Amino acid sequence: MTVITATELKLNLGKYLSRTSTEEIGITKNGKLVARLVPAKEYKADSLIGVLGAGALPKDFDGDYRELLWDMRMRDYESLD
Repeated sequence: MTVITATELKLNLGKYLSRTSTEEIGITKNGKLVARLVPAKEYKADSLIGVLGAGALPKDFDGDYRELLWDMRMRDYESLD
């Protein structure tokens, strides 16, 4: 993964959007990773079952899986510090 600053992204957005077709781009702000640009193609990790594994959700789960997935990803990013 290539890591760049938010300022670098602002100055060269087109360049990095093109590069995301083949690689992930990490974006830092004040020295901390705050975001990633990833290729648009679907990854197994982008599905809840891909992240958690089949049968990992409780049968009575009725929440928004996107919110759960977001919380899990944020915990992963915060652990990078």
